[in-house]
Amino acid sequence: MSIPHLEPGFEFIPTDTELLQFLKDKLLDHLDQLTSAFIPDNINPYGYDPIRLPKGNHFNRTNQAYFFTHKTQNRTLKNGFWRRASTLPEEINNEGQILGLKEQFNFFWLIGNEMIETRWTMREYTVNPAIFSDDEREATGNEIESYIVCAIQYKKVSLYSSREEFDAEADMEEEIEAHMTHPKQLRRSKRIQERLASHPPQC
Repeated sequence: MSIPHLEPGFEFIPTDTELLQFLKDKLLDHLDQLTSAFIPDNINPYGYDPIRLPKGNHFNRTNQAYFFTHKTQNRTLKNGFWRRASTLPEEINNEGQILGLKEQFNFFWLIGNEMIETRWTMREYTVNPAIFSDDEREATGNEIESYIVCAIQYKKVSLYSSREEFDAEADMEEEIEAHMTHPKQLRRSKRIQERLASHPPQC
C-alpha cells in the first residue's frame, strides 16, 4: 500500500504505546489506512539483512521502518544474525495497565568465526492478551501472542555521520556478498576500515 500525500515535515515515529495500539487494531482489523501504509504486513523482516530489507522511502527521513509479521525464533541470516540486547523483555505500561512487551536486538555480521557489531537495532512488540475482551480474543483467531509489530532502526552517531556510516555498511555488505571469509579482508575499503576501527570484531 502506497503512503498517501502528507504534510511537509511529517514524520512517522510512533511511541511504544502507539505501536502496541496499532498492533491491537491490526489484529482486530480496525487499523486506519495511513498507519497501514507505514506498517506493511507483506514483508518478512527476518528474510533480509537490514541493508537489503525493503524499508520504504520514509526510512530516509527517520532511519526507522516498521512491519507487522509473525514472531519467529530464527533470526539468523546467511551472513549475520540478530542478537538479544537483554535477557528479559521490557513491559510497556500505560496508566498502570500492561499493554505488552518489547524485546530489543542488535544486528551482527557473521564472517567465519568473527562477529562485527553494527548500528542496526530491532524492537519486537507483543501485545498483552489481557487488554482484549473475550469476544475480541476469539475474533483474532488466537494470533495475539504470535503476531507482532517490528521496528528496525539505524542508530546514527550524529546528524552529519549517518549517511557516511550507512554507506560504509552498504560497502561491507557488498564485500560480504563477494564471499569474503575474514574481517581483515574487508579493510580494502577505506570506509569499511574506518567502520571496523570504531567497532572492531568481537569474539
